[in-house]
Amino acid sequence: MRINGHAHIFSLNSVLSKYAIRIVVTRINEKGLPAFVGDAVEKLLNDQMKYPENLTEDELLDRFIGYIAGSAAVKKIIPKQFNLPFGIQLPGSKKRVRRLKRAALQATLDRLSSNFDKGAEAEATIRDVFQTLRIAMLPSATHVAERLFEEASPDEVMVALMMDITSEQTATADKALFLRQMKETSEAAVAYPGRIIPFVAVNTRRDNYYELMCRGIEEHGFAGIKLYPSLGIEVISDRMKRVFDYCLDKDLPILLHCNLGGFKENDASAEFGNPAHWRDILKERPNLRVCFAHAGGTDQGPMKKNGPAKGDWTHTVQELIARYDQVYMDISYHTDQMLNEEHEKNYLKWLKSVLKDDKLKKRVIFGTDGWLLRLNLPDSLYMNWFENRLSEAEMKLIYEKAPAEYLGLPVNGMKTMRGNILNLVEYLDAQPSVGGQPAEWLISASESSYAIRRRNAGWSPNNHIHLLARAFFRSSYMTDPQKALDFEAAGDLLMRQLTWWNREQVSETVFRNDRRNVALRLISLCEGSGLLYEEGYTKNLALDKIADLLGDESKTVADVGITLDSMFRVQAE
Repeated sequence: MRINGHAHIFSLNSVLSKYAIRIVVTRINEKGLPAFVGDAVEKLLNDQMKYPENLTEDELLDRFIGYIAGSAAVKKIIPKQFNLPFGIQLPGSKKRVRRLKRAALQATLDRLSSNFDKGAEAEATIRDVFQTLRIAMLPSATHVAERLFEEASPDEVMVALMMDITSEQTATADKALFLRQMKETSEAAVAYPGRIIPFVAVNTRRDNYYELMCRGIEEHGFAGIKLYPSLGIEVISDRMKRVFDYCLDKDLPILLHCNLGGFKENDASAEFGNPAHWRDILKERPNLRVCFAHAGGTDQGPMKKNGPAKGDWTHTVQELIARYDQVYMDISYHTDQMLNEEHEKNYLKWLKSVLKDDKLKKRVIFGTDGWLLRLNLPDSLYMNWFENRLSEAEMKLIYEKAPAEYLGLPVNGMKTMRGNILNLVEYLDAQPSVGGQPAEWLISASESSYAIRRRNAGWSPNNHIHLLARAFFRSSYMTDPQKALDFEAAGDLLMRQLTWWNREQVSETVFRNDRRNVALRLISLCEGSGLLYEEGYTKNLALDKIADLLGDESKTVADVGITLDSMFRVQAE
């Protein structure tokens, strides 16, 4: 079993507010890219916030390139170097131009990168930004998890950390977004039972922070707490003391962002992540289970020849680990050393020395920080970098033994699970069904016999109407990974997993109209294919019935196909 101790499966659609967009764009601008890239992302996300859509990959690329091409810097060279044989629909253009073919879109992206990427000194490329958006703008957390697991080993377990990017001014307005993210993360944990360990984000800038934390743990089966101090969250506060006491009472681990990079409200708020603040916290509550993400980080400069100096955040984290039995650090998003031979040598010298220390070696957790890591490189390449430089025994320490102990998983000789994992198991046990084969540790730990959502016995590839229904959804409302599913697996897709679903983003009136329009398209396809109504059915009755099905998030593609089959018949030859 491999454990990715630091990952994110939230969709950007579940965090979009003006404040969150500013934070995200600031992060991109810190990557050494031309300013127009951040501007393009900002325009794209603002459009998505105002007019939510589930974009296909081609639509996303088309718009991304369109916004970049609309910048003054790119306009200067387009006539001279691009000489493109196609039109791009620039923002504000009223002309209808033909959509670019995928190959042309990809070629354009390549040419933009070759002309504007800053080379080795840049942390990311224009293509990296698009590849990040490609994951981040998938419709839901389950879609994002599906994409990340495509790069993972079959037995990988992933700690899924929520994000709460809000401020005192936006906390009330974006509450619905946070609840959506919480629900989606919980659904992903059910879709991948035991493979996703969800942590709920706690932001004490919300007046109802405590209620939301309790809801995540007690109603949705979350197994830990995620803190992001640099977003303006002070860890030394009365509100945070309530969080710490709740964690001790419920046996919950905490993972906190701990470096000078990442998302931050401003440079001053980044200091809220300083591990030195935790000296007094842990002195008062020495039994807190805490992981300092990024091990303090490398944003204070590359690792020094003799390791972190006294006063460096990494040095402080190591001091806390040496002093307290339940303090850990993860090495997620450690990329600064990857392109410099001397930096790599110093980094590996430090890491290997830590993994030889009798106490420290048990407290180092491997994590990727995907999908956020994709701004630099894919998760799989990040894992490969460490695998190619550490021994098998060293890798086992960081991707299995230490994270399993931190999480409280009943593996590696642990006979019982800790309270936080028991909470997750009890939540999964209570579900009528799960989305797939449970992880091995979960099968061993639970007495339940999990019912995996099975294909509906009435859903058949030999049924013409069922094939028509699948083709309809596949052509317009499935992501690329969903399109690749076989017939039976496609039938298992829930309505809320399809790209048209936007209930959480729009008013109920808009959602009702949207699903009725989808239903009308489907009914019209059936009529246009020569299907006849069964006795007792009319177009309006069929339309009402399908629209109701489309609005039920628990219904599947198979349910729609089977219902169509009950209302239509194929003409006799």
